[in-house]
Amino acid sequence: MNKLAIKKIIISLLFILFSVVQIFPQEAGNDDLDSAIKILRKIDENKLTNEDKKNKSIEIDKAWEIIKSSGDAGLKRIKKELDIIEKTKESDDFFKLNASVLLWNMGNVSESAAISKIWNSTSFRANYRYVFYTAFDAASTQNEKVIPMLKAVLKDNSGRIYFPQHSMNFSWPLTVEFIWGAFGHKGLPALFDVLKNSKNDTEIMSAMHILVNAQYLEALPRIRELSSSKNAEVRNFAIKGIGIFGHPADSAFIIKGLKSKDADLYSYVWASYEYDDPKISPYLIPLLDNNDYNIKSEVIYALFNVINQESLDALVNDYKNTKDEKILKIYKKFMDPVLDYTKYENMTIDEKKVTVSEILSRKNDYYVLSDEDQKITYNDFIEMSKDWIKDKRITGEKYEWVQNRHVLSVATAKDIDLLLDVKASIYLRLSDECLNETRTIDNVIKILGRRRYRNN
Repeated sequence: MNKLAIKKIIISLLFILFSVVQIFPQEAGNDDLDSAIKILRKIDENKLTNEDKKNKSIEIDKAWEIIKSSGDAGLKRIKKELDIIEKTKESDDFFKLNASVLLWNMGNVSESAAISKIWNSTSFRANYRYVFYTAFDAASTQNEKVIPMLKAVLKDNSGRIYFPQHSMNFSWPLTVEFIWGAFGHKGLPALFDVLKNSKNDTEIMSAMHILVNAQYLEALPRIRELSSSKNAEVRNFAIKGIGIFGHPADSAFIIKGLKSKDADLYSYVWASYEYDDPKISPYLIPLLDNNDYNIKSEVIYALFNVINQESLDALVNDYKNTKDEKILKIYKKFMDPVLDYTKYENMTIDEKKVTVSEILSRKNDYYVLSDEDQKITYNDFIEMSKDWIKDKRITGEKYEWVQNRHVLSVATAKDIDLLLDVKASIYLRLSDECLNETRTIDNVIKILGRRRYRNN
């Protein structure tokens, strides 16, 4: 073979080799990928000192960069390692949660099935932050393909998230509320499915928490069933939920609970406050003699919320006779601004009626427009909602004057989905400060929901 022929062969081989490298560039990085995976494996944060955690965090960041920069090869390598763990039945929850974050960062919605599979087979205690922020990011897409991921987080009631704005730790069910809240109204049917079919008590309570605040009426029959659950926590969740729905058909249920004085008494009193019906007052008044501070304080709140002549007489009498400093503090906060109880006994019947009317009027001011109030149309409300969603808040100079009563003057139960989407946008601020706004929307939704079966 002459030199020219050999040269041509060498050039051809070099060309082939170059082509292979171009087609399979990831092969060159296999060692780096293996090293990156090794760094992420078998990490136990509980065994690390603070200094170790700092160093390990730097290593993890570098490993993530290597894997993410490898594209599809990195994805395949993660999944290969997950398969190894599954086949060997090895326990490495920290790695699996790490892997779920990487899968989301690299594949987003397309990896939701793989991530939900990881979360359904993994304890979140290894690193709840990985789960929360990934789930929250997924929820913010409002893409129905991520619902399996969101369902997987319903099982956990131990994870906490630290919000630095006001140095607050948020725990369950707020953690679940933020995640599912960010998804908006389209997630409610999936939660209802969990409520009906799940055998996991934490999942059931997580779903119930969100469905109740959304006034998802289809869930009420199932919640009534759960109010007799053998699990005390589930049972009490359901009792409180029935109070929030405030359906007239449930007044007898709440009254029976108030009379029973059993272990669930506090929940029935709590439900009475939310139920907000003066007809329940006669069954609350005897409980002012209860020696349990939590129960008695809730009775005071409930009676003051459903104020009438009978309940005000009872409250004034209890205020006058109580020696408990903590109870006196409650009365001073709620009673003193509206009534001088020392003068109440000397009032005529008509004067007492006027006092009750004035207290009720202050309460109604939150919900009913006065003649002096600026009015809005339904179209105004729709435009406001669009701006609220865009701005991720219901506060601010533009609509600073808008109160609950303005929205309630034009909105109906058909607008609950829209309000849930406004609420979803507020959660996207991911701050404890947004809770005042979400609670305001919850209260409006509660009233709109009740208008389907109550006049108030």
